[in-house]
Amino acid sequence: MDGLSADDFTFESALRNEYVQGSAICGGVRIILHGTEGAHIIPLGRPGCVGDMFLMLGDTSFHANSANLSGLGCDITQWVNLKLEVKGRQAIVFVNGKEAFRHTYRKPAGELVGVSYRFDGTGAVDSMAFRRNDGRTVFAESF
Repeated sequence: MDGLSADDFTFESALRNEYVQGSAICGGVRIILHGTEGAHIIPLGRPGCVGDMFLMLGDTSFHANSANLSGLGCDITQWVNLKLEVKGRQAIVFVNGKEAFRHTYRKPAGELVGVSYRFDGTGAVDSMAFRRNDGRTVFAESF
């Protein structure tokens, strides 16, 4: 990731879950942005399923039973535009252009070293991009 700080960057991706039935009825997705000292874990799923979600931004984790994660609920069967903006350890998650969650964490997450997508069932990723906060693209791909 060319020395991209996990505490100062923008990540954008378009994704969807293509299998929302049976044991995967919630259409759960977790996007994990791996840093050398920490991670950011962003869950997405159907609105009625946000009660089981777990979100992590840097050194802080949130469970739906103690934090309002309702903004992370969406129609995951359609293309969802996810954006994570981190500036000086203040992280803002956007889902389809709307602010879904905001938090400032304390400990550095290091440098970004990778990304993982975990789907309950099968899913698809249409695009992803990592940018520095000055707008310079570090990595971008459309599939």
